[in-house]
Parts: sequence; C-alpha cells; structure tokens
Amino acid sequence: MARKPILDLLPRNLEFHNLSHVTLTPAQSRTLGLGLKFRSTLRPPTARVFDNQIQDFCHSVRLHHKFADQPDDPDFNPKLYVKTGWNPPREDPDLEENLHKIRQELLENFNQNPPRWTNNLTFEEWRGLRELKENPMVRVLATDKNLGPALVSTEWVEQETLKHLNDTKSYKKVMKDDWTLRRQKVIETREKLVNSYSSFLPPNSLKFLRSLDDSPRSVDPAKFYIIPKIHKSPIAGRPIAASHSYITRPISIFVDELVKPTITMPTVLRDSSELIQCLEKLVLPTNWLLVTADVSSLYPNIDTKKAIIALDLLLREAKVAQTPLLVQLA
Repeated sequence: MARKPILDLLPRNLEFHNLSHVTLTPAQSRTLGLGLKFRSTLRPPTARVFDNQIQDFCHSVRLHHKFADQPDDPDFNPKLYVKTGWNPPREDPDLEENLHKIRQELLENFNQNPPRWTNNLTFEEWRGLRELKENPMVRVLATDKNLGPALVSTEWVEQETLKHLNDTKSYKKVMKDDWTLRRQKVIETREKLVNSYSSFLPPNSLKFLRSLDDSPRSVDPAKFYIIPKIHKSPIAGRPIAASHSYITRPISIFVDELVKPTITMPTVLRDSSELIQCLEKLVLPTNWLLVTADVSSLYPNIDTKKAIIALDLLLREAKVAQTPLLVQLA
C-alpha cells in the first residue's frame, strides 16, 4: 500500500477564534486551527544527541532490572522525587551484552539512514504564519478553558494587561531587591519549619523542598501575562502570574500532594468534567432550574487568612498528622 503524504496525516482540528480586525487567508486559518502545540518543523537529533538518548534508555533498563524484585514503597511519591544521578551497577552480563547490541544497531542504522528535517507545512502556510508573526497589530494567544488559539489585537492585550496590573487591590509594585529578599525569607522560614516538624516529613521530601535553593532561576520574578476568556461576554482577559521556577514551587507541590488525598469537600468540584459526571447522574423534577453564578477575579479576591483558617479546620477534621506543618507552609 502506498504511503500517505505527510500532509494527509496532519491533525484536522480547525478550532480557532479570530477576534481581531485582520482578515485571514484560508491557509492562515487552516494553520492556526492546528493548535499552538503543532510542530511545524521536526528537527532531527544529531548523532551525539541520539547516542545520549540511547544511553538514557540503557540507564532506565538497568534501574528497572536492579529493583525489579523489590516491593513498591508505599510512602514513595514520584512528584516529590529528585533525581540523584546515581548509575546502577552493570551486574548482569547478558543484559549488558543485549544493551550493547541494541546500541550498536541503532547507531549503525542512524549513520546509514540519517534523519532529515521534516516540514509539516506548505510554502503558502509558512508565508501566512510569517505575515502574522511580523504584524505588530495582532497576537496569537492560547485561550482560557483550552478552547483553541485566538488571534487578538495587540491593543486589546495591552489594555487588559494594564487593567489588571493597575488594580491596587490585587497587585503592587515591587523592586528586584524586594523579590530577592522575599526569596531568602522563604528559605529561612521553610528551614525553621522543617527542623521543628522533621518527624512529619515523608521520606526524601526534604531534598525536594530544597531542590531549587541553588537554582539561579529561583530568583526570577513571576512572568505576568493574560489569555482571553472567549466564553465570557464581553471577552475579558484572565491574568496569569507564572512562577513555576520560583523558590516557592516545591513548597506548593509538597502542600498540594499532602492535602489533596486527605480532604473531601462535597460542595467543591475538581473540574468541569466532574460537574458533567454529576449532572449525567442527576434526575431533576421538571419544574426545577439549574442556576450558575460567576465570581470576578476569584483567586485574587480570596482572603488569604480566612483560607488558611479553613484549611486548618479541614485538615484537623481529617486528622492529618502534618496539619501544623502544612498550614504554616501554606
């Protein structure tokens, strides 16, 4: 059977939203509809990168072989694990011989059939993307609720961004020195808490909590940006302050991992999917109505002190041993 050309294998999701004044060509519409995660060009690895990938595979096989007969640790949490860089010993001659053969065959095949750049777009689609990229009047953004890419005006982005940043109830200006000083205070406070409550820490979690202490990126301020909420009328911008590399990230993950399994709140849904599952099982009388309400800027408007008090009460009701530590870390 003849191979299909690569363009016939492309995803066909054409969901995107043109919220700008720009009239798009069919090629531009088609390309934006592929989504922001679509890879327009596939860059092949170099021989060195490919060999490193093979070595990583061999390392993983040795690890699994080394601990294959050991029972699972019930206290192990993969989200709180920090790689050690430990290399398992090469104890099994048969395994090593097979891994060597696999590596040699893969490298030989790589050298005989070197991979090439793969272009997943036509020339017309590339040109359309370039025109949008070089147009200073528009921006391509992800949308809230993952509803597909949106083309919006740069003016709208600037106005929505300033509208949020000028809200003094939710935001305030800080200098880089303030941010650095706050980072040091976070480390000092964390160390006091883990020393006081060391007996409540799960195995290896201390290493995870300290995992960003030496990272230069853990000093970087949060990156603020907005994404359009196209399901709202009028369309508004959702503020996001991405601080995934800041010093507080391990603490946030640690608290989340220990709190989620222990707290049950029947009045709170995990996400929209859980709501749908509940509604599918629900039988309402014909004279009943489903009513929804929305909170403007929900998270910035939450009273932090009251939220911590509520967390403390829920953890104590669940009789969580780490309650004092979790509440103070929160």
